[in-house]
Amino acid sequence: MTKAGRFQALAVVAVAGATVLAACGGGGGGGGSKQAKATASSLVEQAQKSLNDLGSSATTAPATPTVRTVGKTGWFNGFAITVDSASVTAGFGTSAALELDVTYQNLGTDTTQAPRNGQVVIGGASIDSLFDSPSVPGGATAKGTIKTSVDAANKTPDALLDGVTLVYGESSDNQTVIPLDAKAAVQSVEPKQLAVTGELKQKQIVIDLVKGATEPSYTSGDKGKGLLSVQLKLSCTSDCQASGYAVQRSSFSVKTPDGQSLTAADSSPFCCEALYPGNVFEGPKETVQFKVPLPVQGAYTVSFADNGLVSQGNPGSSTVVNAG
Repeated sequence: MTKAGRFQALAVVAVAGATVLAACGGGGGGGGSKQAKATASSLVEQAQKSLNDLGSSATTAPATPTVRTVGKTGWFNGFAITVDSASVTAGFGTSAALELDVTYQNLGTDTTQAPRNGQVVIGGASIDSLFDSPSVPGGATAKGTIKTSVDAANKTPDALLDGVTLVYGESSDNQTVIPLDAKAAVQSVEPKQLAVTGELKQKQIVIDLVKGATEPSYTSGDKGKGLLSVQLKLSCTSDCQASGYAVQRSSFSVKTPDGQSLTAADSSPFCCEALYPGNVFEGPKETVQFKVPLPVQGAYTVSFADNGLVSQGNPGSSTVVNAG
């Protein structure tokens, strides 16, 4: 019997003995009977206090969590997501509380909410979880938590943590998979910044390539596709015609290393500009994107050709972007 069990048994015996003593009157005359009743009452109070103290200590003692340092990073939809640590705390019955401490780094320039469409997966099944996903300024980091309840039956805390995976994206899309098991690798593609140079020119239209980037496409249905992004600076020569030019997204295309020719994606921030003498358009919104096969690497030939100008005898031009 445990120490707590022996203590409880003794308290019960004390209550029973005190009760018998009170019932029997403690022997002797009336004075003895009164004294016996007082003694019995005192014993009952002491025994009851002992039982209360025992119950209080049993119910208020906090469970000690098992904490694991994880330190794994994946990338998803403009964020670097790092699982800093994970903890398991025993709960009622076979249930246990699982909590992940996460750091979100916003890789963009605008304040954006960290991804909320993640899943905690155990044994191939997604379980309901609460994601604390803060809004994060561009280029900044913020802390968040992911909480859920798991079935810990017949599992040690370490075995339970080894079976947990944090997943972003559906199986039919480009996913990021972050396992808590130290022996398992993260499945994710890190975005890259590209140093690009070059110029695209057609008649009096001048388009300078400012910088570039690559990442997976996280649009639903784009599994196996990546994004090659190129930021532009649009201007017109000094002798630019007064009527200007309409520069359209559809005039941009890319030839991939495996020979595919692709036009700029509708997801591109750049749509169109009315380019007149003296105008200069530049900045993040002047970015064209091309959906190309993953992995995004090798030499890509980026071209600009307005069909109307081509029909007038003004050919387009091309330049090469090296994605490593």
